[in-house]
Amino acid sequence: MLDSVLQRLRPAQQQVSSVKRLDKRESDLLQAINQSLSQIEWQRYRVLLGKRQSETLTLEEQSELIALSDRIEEANAQRIAFVAELADLRQTTLPALMDELGLKPAVYSQAR
Repeated sequence: MLDSVLQRLRPAQQQVSSVKRLDKRESDLLQAINQSLSQIEWQRYRVLLGKRQSETLTLEEQSELIALSDRIEEANAQRIAFVAELADLRQTTLPALMDELGLKPAVYSQAR
């Protein structure tokens, strides 16, 4: 009976061992890649974009929108640097890793 139980456990143990464990640096990089503005900041950013499009943005709001845009741009630049470092760590290309992680470049259009 014990042999039967042990035989049933072996496949499960083999399955667990086949799961890739991340080292600390990979884990840290993935967390950094996933950092973003808070939901409240994204919501405010979208409101300000709407006001800009409807031409009702005040000077104060314009300054706020520029500051938020700068933070987004800086975060995106940091994020791509982290993705590049992770690609190097995994000995793969940046496009291949972006595809693996499901990362797609944002497409921005200027509707005027």
